[in-house]
Amino acid sequence: MLAKTRMRFSLDLNSSTPLSVYTIVDTLPIEPFIGVGIKRINSHQNHAGIVYREDGGEAQFLDLRWHHQLHQGIAKNGYAFVLLNIHQLRIPAIVGYCRLLWEENENGCIPYGFKLPNECFDSTTAKWLLGNSGLGLTCATFILAVLHAQRITIAKLDDWPERDADNVWRQSIISALRDNNAQKQANYLESENSGVRFRPEEVAGSAASTIYPANFQTAISLGGKILNIFDDMP
Repeated sequence: MLAKTRMRFSLDLNSSTPLSVYTIVDTLPIEPFIGVGIKRINSHQNHAGIVYREDGGEAQFLDLRWHHQLHQGIAKNGYAFVLLNIHQLRIPAIVGYCRLLWEENENGCIPYGFKLPNECFDSTTAKWLLGNSGLGLTCATFILAVLHAQRITIAKLDDWPERDADNVWRQSIISALRDNNAQKQANYLESENSGVRFRPEEVAGSAASTIYPANFQTAISLGGKILNIFDDMP
């Protein structure tokens, strides 16, 4: 069985060098860092967000939970955390940007939707750029969009295929929006109900890659290994 504190195992497809996946918040590095945290909701759905720490601060978890529901709070156990493979000198500016993005957008301006994760946030002010256009993000594409605003591309977006199951998932999201009195957003998404889905585990797998941007096969392989950790979590 894998250790219950700081689990180490080989995630890189082309190397035997193990990469750390953290499942206990207290074992995360004390110096500034940024990464991706993922949680299993059920056998069909996972949730992901950005985990980061500023100098001298507590580890924070920034995530888009649902339509107009951006959230930030102290990182908690129950997630698998993978740190991004970027130079340490870049990290202070990026984690500062994450804090600024929360401060500028905590009023609930970010819709839930299926937009590709590019040109969503101002790279300086961190403000949401798309207003009430109907274009929005998922929990997974929110991570990609934030990193894109800071010129970090962890996933090779044009390598992702459309899959039959994606349309079923999109229809379930549209139905859930209708059930939660977000009729206008549901109508908009139904009118453009197509495109590629980036799943939370694939974004976590991309973050775990030693080479950015990760291609689709690398992302699903590493993402699957990360999900397997939940079988050994208490």
